[in-house]
Amino acid sequence: MEFVPIGKLKKAHGLKGEIKFEIDEKYWGAVTDLDAIFIEQAGSKMPFFVEYIRGNASTITKLEEIDTKEATSIIANKVVYVRRTDIDLTDEEIAADDSGMEYAFLEGYTIVNTDKEVIGVIDEVADYPQQEMAIVIRANKELLVPLLAEWIVTVQKETRQVIMEFPEGLIDL
Repeated sequence: MEFVPIGKLKKAHGLKGEIKFEIDEKYWGAVTDLDAIFIEQAGSKMPFFVEYIRGNASTITKLEEIDTKEATSIIANKVVYVRRTDIDLTDEEIAADDSGMEYAFLEGYTIVNTDKEVIGVIDEVADYPQQEMAIVIRANKELLVPLLAEWIVTVQKETRQVIMEFPEGLIDL
């Protein structure tokens, strides 16, 4: 089965299992009729059945069997996928990157330096005026890592790793 990433679940909204849902605007029309979304867990895309999706600028969703704020923690900050057959867009429309961000696909990848030291998992890719930045949590602190082509040695899709070579002392700041 082919899946299409349409957005990302963010954080809990209230105490009854609702969660904020950031949807790529080209998929807004498709989400109103969804019966299920899929979230990657343990290497597989697991279905979660939709009770409802509401809102426009700030979208909120409620999924079956997610009934508490604590239960939303297993799905918070996860990419949301739907079946390709649930999307009424051409392959070209789906492939078009509306964000203008080159590295947005790296969210969830692990940054590793050339000495094989794990820097951390990319929680989010943010668009700053000078360049895109990977937001990584390291030692309970938020670390901003510039995503510069000259620092990226390779992107390994099969292991979901970004191998980077940093200037001396940058990560230790």
